[in-house]
Amino acid sequence: MKFQSDIPSIKSYARTLMSLALLFSDLAAIFLAGTLAVAARLFLEQGWQPSLYVQILPVAVALLIFYTLRELYPAIGMSVVEELRRLTLTTSVVVLSLAGLTFFARNPENYSRLTLGLTWVFSLASVPLGRAITRSVATRLRIWGEPVVVIGNGKRGRKLVESLLENRQLGFYPVAILDCFKDANGNLGTIPVLSAKEALVTHNLPGLKSVKTAILVISEVSKTFAEGIINDQYGGFRRLILVPEQEGINSMGVTPLALNGILGLQVHHNLMSTLAQIQKRVMDIFGAIFGLILLSPFFALLAILIKRDSPGRVFYRQTRIGKDGKSFGMVKFRSMLQNADEVLEDHLRYDPELRREWDRFQKLKEDPRVTPLGAFIRKYSIDEFPQLWNVLAGEMSLVGPRPFLPEQRDLYGEGFTHYIRVCPGMTGMWQISGRNVSEFGDRPYWDEYYVRNWSIWLDLYILARTVWVVLRREGAY
Repeated sequence: MKFQSDIPSIKSYARTLMSLALLFSDLAAIFLAGTLAVAARLFLEQGWQPSLYVQILPVAVALLIFYTLRELYPAIGMSVVEELRRLTLTTSVVVLSLAGLTFFARNPENYSRLTLGLTWVFSLASVPLGRAITRSVATRLRIWGEPVVVIGNGKRGRKLVESLLENRQLGFYPVAILDCFKDANGNLGTIPVLSAKEALVTHNLPGLKSVKTAILVISEVSKTFAEGIINDQYGGFRRLILVPEQEGINSMGVTPLALNGILGLQVHHNLMSTLAQIQKRVMDIFGAIFGLILLSPFFALLAILIKRDSPGRVFYRQTRIGKDGKSFGMVKFRSMLQNADEVLEDHLRYDPELRREWDRFQKLKEDPRVTPLGAFIRKYSIDEFPQLWNVLAGEMSLVGPRPFLPEQRDLYGEGFTHYIRVCPGMTGMWQISGRNVSEFGDRPYWDEYYVRNWSIWLDLYILARTVWVVLRREGAY
């Protein structure tokens, strides 16, 4: 079978092009942040100086240099959480260092530390957002992604290929699957399945010579073949990525160890450490207080509307399972009829199709219990806002596994052990990874992933992603 890649001819320069795209995106984002900073300074101090725009240039140059040193170009294969962490820390250190240097300048009055400070604040949002937009646009134009081959044609290898195709913004585009056990050729969708021996040993597939990166699924190749690839006897790839057999962990939850010349991987349960729990609790307290103060006028208005929409209480307290398996009352704005449980049971009893939907998702798209106003506030998750009280009380967290009902305990399965180790959250991995369109059985996987790989940066990413998911109403009903 002759190998023909559908990647454009620019594939040899994929990394360079992606790096340049991100570089220009960062440059534009930094200048946007600087422009907003100057505008804010004008609003606050009623003073405008053309020289303020010039001061943005050294900030931009310094940031681009240090972004490069932090390997943020092209950031292929880097998780969004790790990228956010590096961007935030690098931006903070560089801009605040430049602001500090103005104290030692001969004419410090010529430098606006307010402008620098505001540029820093705006850059923390504009740079990651600009990168996300750049990747999204480039992916739609099919010019984002470095061509890679996946070596391993088993269940895990094929799942990896499907995942890379679904998540093009990660930066890897699989152009072939290599099977080291079979000589027969085939396809996985549009991706050709080729003989690894023919491709890497006898070199009968010259189309692969331009592919510089390979992903080796260790569990799906022979030991001899794996050693040959790792020792650069086969393939001659410039970059080789090894995929272990274990699922559920990523680089945020693993530390490589050198055990006298033998590679070891130390697996963490990040959220189990006392320091991590203190950091998370502090973040929850400040976030809940800020949210309650900011939203209090909105809460008052919504309370009036709920009272006018249907008879009953404004707030609804529902029993949920929390940390250590203890029950607590989760607070929500009432979005259902007063006799909601009776209405649901009547509909499920006489509608088998509705019963199957409830058993599968534990939610209904056309829920007969929901009031007219309730349908609107549920669509945008406004009914969840009062849970800030639960967060302040220590019963919930801003981010964590979504709390479930006591009667759903048996449906949760073996992941219950991980669930009860932490406080449930107002939002979490499940919400941003499919939300209500994901089956209930998918939740334990995401909850275990969260507990193993927790970091402040993961929480910040989930919170930011939640805003996007809610505004787009992804899977909301």
